Amino acid sequence: MQSLRFGRYEFERTSSGFRILAGEQELLSCGTRFLAGIRTDMHPVTLFGSVRLNRRVRIVSYARPDFTVSLEEDAVVLAGMLADKAATPFTVRFSSEQEGLRFALSLNGYDEIRLRFSAVKKEDFYGFGEQFTHLNMRKKRFRLCVSEQGIGRGAQPLSTLVNLASSGAAGDAFTTYAPMPVFVTSENRAFAFDQSTIYHFDICKTNHHLVQLDAAGTALFGWVFHASSPLSLIERHTAVTGRLKALPEFAYGTILGLRGGTTAAEHVIAACEAQGATISALWIEDWQGRRGKNGGPPLWWRWYPDETLYPAFTSWAQALRSRGIALLGYANPFLSLSEENPLYTEGHALGYFVRAQDGTDYEQHFFTGKEYRFVMVDLTNPEAYAWLKRKMQEGMLASGLSGWMADYGEYVPLDSVSTGLDAITAHCETPVLWQKLNRELIAESGHEEDFFLFSRSGGAGGNSHAVCYWTGDQTPTFDRHDGLASSITGILTGGISGMSINHTDIGGFTTLITPVYKLVRTKEVMFRWLEYAAFTPVFRTHDGNYSSDLVYQFYNDEEGLRFFAKMSRLHDSLHWYFRLLESEACEKGWPMMRALWLHNQGDRACRTISRQYLLGEDLLVCPVTKKGAVSLRVYLPEGEWEHAFTGARYPGKQWQTIDVPYGTPAVFLRLSGTHCDELRKSIRAASNEA
Repeated sequence: MQSLRFGRYEFERTSSGFRILAGEQELLSCGTRFLAGIRTDMHPVTLFGSVRLNRRVRIVSYARPDFTVSLEEDAVVLAGMLADKAATPFTVRFSSEQEGLRFALSLNGYDEIRLRFSAVKKEDFYGFGEQFTHLNMRKKRFRLCVSEQGIGRGAQPLSTLVNLASSGAAGDAFTTYAPMPVFVTSENRAFAFDQSTIYHFDICKTNHHLVQLDAAGTALFGWVFHASSPLSLIERHTAVTGRLKALPEFAYGTILGLRGGTTAAEHVIAACEAQGATISALWIEDWQGRRGKNGGPPLWWRWYPDETLYPAFTSWAQALRSRGIALLGYANPFLSLSEENPLYTEGHALGYFVRAQDGTDYEQHFFTGKEYRFVMVDLTNPEAYAWLKRKMQEGMLASGLSGWMADYGEYVPLDSVSTGLDAITAHCETPVLWQKLNRELIAESGHEEDFFLFSRSGGAGGNSHAVCYWTGDQTPTFDRHDGLASSITGILTGGISGMSINHTDIGGFTTLITPVYKLVRTKEVMFRWLEYAAFTPVFRTHDGNYSSDLVYQFYNDEEGLRFFAKMSRLHDSLHWYFRLLESEACEKGWPMMRALWLHNQGDRACRTISRQYLLGEDLLVCPVTKKGAVSLRVYLPEGEWEHAFTGARYPGKQWQTIDVPYGTPAVFLRLSGTHCDELRKSIRAASNEA
């Protein structure tokens, strides 16, 4: 057995392959077939932002077992050939770095690289960006590719009906806006891959405990980390994958999301304030104007205000600011395809849009109708990137906005042509370029500390540029595939991947009204979502994609206004706690909302719980995720717990059935927690206010 020491690690060549150890811990173990080159037949389709890969593996050529091993300072280099006719050479370099074990793999002549390594029996896998259906990815086979998540994602009959209207538009259990090739395991190790590309993971080979990944391209770079706890692992990987920055004060207040013009917005603000709610920010999705009524994207996509819908916009923004209300807008890298949109005409003349194979602008439209046609700015083109930044500077910053929703980023078609990158890389990299552009824009303007940006799409390296995330367009349901429950799972998996500050559209977004099927927001969904959002970092409402005469809005009636104000005050009472958690997020990469497993590694019951979470370490939050629920079965981890509203106390490591009347969510204080007493006072004071 060959053994080599390099830095903090030890390489051992074995009869069945090799392994790398960090002290007593086996960090990486690989068999003789650890590496392969793959040739595929791939016919990708991108429709309405949803990616379908018709992929067939044609050739798999594995590495020959007679590779050589050499020592280079603090690195071990493996060099060999594949068992193909060309004897294709490969190299793998493992180096000991301060942050962890760095690896670099190079293999030319193939479409994809396959890497295999061993898993421990019953090893669990968490992260991979926002995964909305599954918390633990063990025994799963899935693709990581940025995509519109779809409508339904497996929920029935919704998914079937959506796919009948347009095949693939429903998505599936693994479609996600923010995939990240970063994961943490229950065996105290973490993996992070650097490339913006498409990954195929197979963690289903449980008979011989194997993890297999296929990555598009001819090189593979990444890290392997080890630590004594899951939170320490997150701290380690975020040191290289990126950490978010602190939010402005108003971001932790109440953000009112409205549409419909100045008069309508002021009316709702006044109604909320009359109920005792303090509005810290107003988010106006249609500040650029509207070009339709209901459904789909009925907005003008451009980067300047609509003075008809919002007269004297800049003056209004200043007036709101004097009242302590920040004004937020909306932006994406699209332009409405119309001669009525002068920015489209300008960008078209300059050749700044993503192109089709024939060299023309790649025109796209949405599932909801071809009348909403658009083109996408080619962010891989440095000139187009600078042009877009300049237009947003002139039209958005100059308008008095204090931030915006930085939407989309997923829509570069896989059969398109971009200036600076191949189609796959451009598709996967554009969400990160979009985050980077927005972050640079506010930094260059000198407003980085008092601006609030929130994004839905992401990818490898995106956490270095993002300010805050939100979970995108859930349906206004409790559903585990695409409703309230799915948003919890998405935030927890994303948090493990470094997306440490995240939130949701309160009430969900996607209403569907068709001749054969209706899916609309109800008062029950809105009230339960408000309860849930009160215990998330950012409390932001959304009107959704339909107007209030068709969809329930909390401001439709007096009961809704009162309930909204109550939950708003409850959220406001935790402002100090959110700031404490934010410091952990920014300094260590720890998520503010945490899977129970992160603090209860030895409790196997916590490994699969995805509809409860810890807010920090001291608050356990159990949202209602079932229609008509009057009680809730919750799991209390080790320790002693106190119901934050009733004061009832319960022992840990057992399930309890808890009553959940409106306004009294199942939230528990860890009695041994550092901040237990202060949290109790804050929550009780807010809940007892008239």
